[in-house]
Amino acid sequence: MLKRILVSFILIPLTLIAIIKGEVYFFSMSLILSTLCLWEFYTIFESKNIYSLKTLSILVSLLFLTITYVHGPQNIIYFLGFIVIIISAEIFRKEKRSILNPILSVFGLIYITIPFYLMIALEKDFRIVLFVVVLVWVCDSSAYFIGKFFGKRKLSEISPKKTVEGAIGGFVLTLVVALIYHYVQADFITLKDAAVCGLLIGTLGQIGDLFESMLKRFTEVKDSSHIIPGHGGVLDRLDSLIFVIPLLYIYFSFIR
Repeated sequence: MLKRILVSFILIPLTLIAIIKGEVYFFSMSLILSTLCLWEFYTIFESKNIYSLKTLSILVSLLFLTITYVHGPQNIIYFLGFIVIIISAEIFRKEKRSILNPILSVFGLIYITIPFYLMIALEKDFRIVLFVVVLVWVCDSSAYFIGKFFGKRKLSEISPKKTVEGAIGGFVLTLVVALIYHYVQADFITLKDAAVCGLLIGTLGQIGDLFESMLKRFTEVKDSSHIIPGHGGVLDRLDSLIFVIPLLYIYFSFIR
């Protein structure tokens, strides 16, 4: 617990600075985090003898995100070309060849890289990304602490430590903070924005957490890595965020 809190005091300010400064700061952070998430994602599946084209897929992710940053988010068509490259590379692989390898490689890019691509697109107004990140933090932290101290009923067999009380507490506090955010920044976050984002993040954020727990349960690992003391891996910390970003991008870009 102490390690978890101390590390948070370091990482949270750095993240906020990158979001608020935007531009190359946010882009650089996105490249680092997406690379670490992909590396962890592909690595945990090696315990099941599924060997993705890890290096190639990470290079594709970096190139795709860079194209997005330089030329704009409308260049998603490049992503389809990269998928062809990955599938072709598996055909000429000499060892550990399997149809599951390119499937996992492409799924990793969809699961992790695409949300970062959408987040870079949303960063045109850093206030949106800041709003979303704050709500995800609230949801994750409140669900964790409420579940730890007050949880009694298991939420799912997928993750035995998650509780119904924690899930409800995370949902309620996320919605409350979203509404408070509206009253603090009423000129930017409307009541509709607060309600929609609070509901989506309060529910889908926790589903994203459970989805990553399901991946870890399948691969029989406890954490995606041990790179962050007290927290586990980067993917363990960002699983909720990457799960909710696609729907929030749709909301802020097309519905709002």
